[in-house]
Amino acid sequence: IPSTVPSTTIAADATYVNTLQDWASSMIPFLFVAPIYIFSYEVQSNVLSVIEDLHSPTPAQITTIVSTAMAVATVLYVMIGTFGAMTFPTSMPVGGNILQSYPIQNVPLRLSQLMCMFASAVTFLFTMFPCRFAIHSAIWSKGRIPASRRAHISLFLCVAGC
Repeated sequence: IPSTVPSTTIAADATYVNTLQDWASSMIPFLFVAPIYIFSYEVQSNVLSVIEDLHSPTPAQITTIVSTAMAVATVLYVMIGTFGAMTFPTSMPVGGNILQSYPIQNVPLRLSQLMCMFASAVTFLFTMFPCRFAIHSAIWSKGRIPASRRAHISLFLCVAGC
C-alpha cells in the first residue's frame, strides 16, 4: 500500500535543510579565525616550563618575566598594526586578511608570508612541549625526559598531527 507524505512535512524538511546549510556556511569564517585564538592561548602552557627553568624563582622574577613578555608582544602587535594600517589610504577597502590586499608581486609581501609560515612552524613546536611532557608523565614517570624518548615522542606527535 503506497503511503503519501503530507506536503507540510516536505516543506518542514526543506526549511530544516536550508537552516542547516545557512548555519554551516556561517561557520566557515569561524574556522579561519579559530586557530588564531587557539594558538594565542597555547603559549600559557609554556609559562610553567619557564618558571621551572629559573634557578631560584621568586614572585618578583616571575612578575618581571611575564610583564616583559607581555610588553614585547604588545609593542610588536601595535607596531605591526600601525604600519599595516598606514600602508593603505582610507579610500582603499581592506578585507579581513590584510596580506590579500597587497599586490602578488610585492617582495615585502612574500617576506611577510614566509615569516608567517615560520611563525606557524615555531608555534607548532611550542605546542609540542606540553604535549610531549603530558604523554611522558602519563606513560612513564614525572621528571626529565631522556633524549632518546623525547625524540620518539616528538616523532609520534608529528606523525599523529598534534
